[in-house]
Amino acid sequence: MIWPRSMRKAASTLREATLTELTSGSYDVLIVGGGITGAAIAREAAHAGLRVALIEQGDYASGTSGRSSRLIHGGLRYLKDMRVGLVTASLEEQWALARSAPHLVRPMPFLLPLYRRASPSPSAMRLGMGVYRALGPAAAASTHRRLSADAVARQEPLLAARGLAGGLLHREYVTHDARLVIETILAARANGAVTANYVERREPLVERGRVVGVLARDTASGASFAIRARVVVNATGPWGAGVTRRGGNGNGALTLTKGAHALIRRLRLPLRQAVTFPSPRDGRSLFAVPQDAFVYRGTTETPYQGDPAGATAGPDDIEYLVEAASTAFPACGLRVDDVVATWAGVRPLVTAGGRDPNRLSRRYALRWDREGVLSISGGKLTLHRRIARSAVTAIVRKRRAPGPRRPMLADAAALPGAMWSTTSAETCSSLARVGLAPATIRHLTDTYGSRAGAFIAIVRERPEWAARIAEPVPHIWAEAAFAVRHEMAVEPQDFLIRRSDLSFRLAVEGVQTGPWPDIQRATRAAEARMASPPRVSASM
Repeated sequence: MIWPRSMRKAASTLREATLTELTSGSYDVLIVGGGITGAAIAREAAHAGLRVALIEQGDYASGTSGRSSRLIHGGLRYLKDMRVGLVTASLEEQWALARSAPHLVRPMPFLLPLYRRASPSPSAMRLGMGVYRALGPAAAASTHRRLSADAVARQEPLLAARGLAGGLLHREYVTHDARLVIETILAARANGAVTANYVERREPLVERGRVVGVLARDTASGASFAIRARVVVNATGPWGAGVTRRGGNGNGALTLTKGAHALIRRLRLPLRQAVTFPSPRDGRSLFAVPQDAFVYRGTTETPYQGDPAGATAGPDDIEYLVEAASTAFPACGLRVDDVVATWAGVRPLVTAGGRDPNRLSRRYALRWDREGVLSISGGKLTLHRRIARSAVTAIVRKRRAPGPRRPMLADAAALPGAMWSTTSAETCSSLARVGLAPATIRHLTDTYGSRAGAFIAIVRERPEWAARIAEPVPHIWAEAAFAVRHEMAVEPQDFLIRRSDLSFRLAVEGVQTGPWPDIQRATRAAEARMASPPRVSASM
């Protein structure tokens, strides 16, 4: 697994500068963990005027935050447990994120078919959807509507027709979870935060019974160094051990569950919109979401033990998801061998009295331990900004850290790629003038938003990087350079799996196949091509 020489040099130069800055002086806040929670806290704290550092033992979003269901959802299912506050907060955050990151948080119609003799009953579901709609922000234009059985059949003819009593069409939002993390990190850095991936914490630094930093190690060079801070935040989720001297996770009681997802070609399941459907085994609510050339299905929720990094979608998980989809869409004849890729993530849920993992809500909790470490547990992707605000407020109040010199983040604060100007049409025209095809331009603007304009200079500098990495997909070589130069990619898989969906897209096109555990091995062919991209030899 290697980058071309020029990209290795660029990654090394950027990394050396970051590590030098990371070890200079001390910080108000040191965040351990580079998932969505850590990234959001870094962004909020830096915006508040605090001196912030963040380290992540792998790549940003390489854990739970990059293996999610990719949904910014309102939590309709939580109404069944009367979690009205959680649903209201989720709907408000959903709407705010759609405004602050429209290139990453996009509306998607979700169809919920209703069947006779189902539980909950169609009438109960209609009532619940009415409450769900009423809880949303008044400013959010609603697409919720009831459908007759005939209308559902016209809307999604692939659905099972037997017993169909009607349906509900509502709007949720989909995202690229890892890219949402990356842009949140970039927003934190823009406000002065110093962040580094592939830096692991080895042990806490303790003085007078309090944690005052960590001893860290750069996994690339093996060099160890100390990072000192007034407050250390444990945002490692299921990877909590080692932040405190006692070695516990610092999060109190957690229940770890695994959520598995399966991806198939859209040609095998040509959905017109996302569809929610129950598992015939246990009634768990599942979904199928179409994106580009593929459809992904999820998600399971099973107890998990062991290293969270080792979580994979096993044969039982895949069979469970395929069985449910086959029941919901019988005409498609879906089979296990239709699955071309899978992924699985481990969720750290706040334990509630031995409750079934399927019934645990996504509430979050903040906890100070006796050594002064603030640990974050629970939560979900949708609520990351609220978690961050709560954490920064707790830091300022309890530890008497310097108060905010600037106001907290406004609801409408945009992520870097959302800062479209009136010249966006001109940017697209300029991308066309440097030789990029319309499909590639759409891909760049959809993926990077307003930052797509940076590719004009990259392609002018190296015209050969306008070539597609593989002909069936719109991704170009310039994106790999962009990932290294501007998005802190260190390893090829950082680009292939997290800065883009290239590994999934290649799997769908047949360039590589296999479930998630095999994707990293299967990407070797693509990485080998990266090692010798067309006519690239000079240093960046």
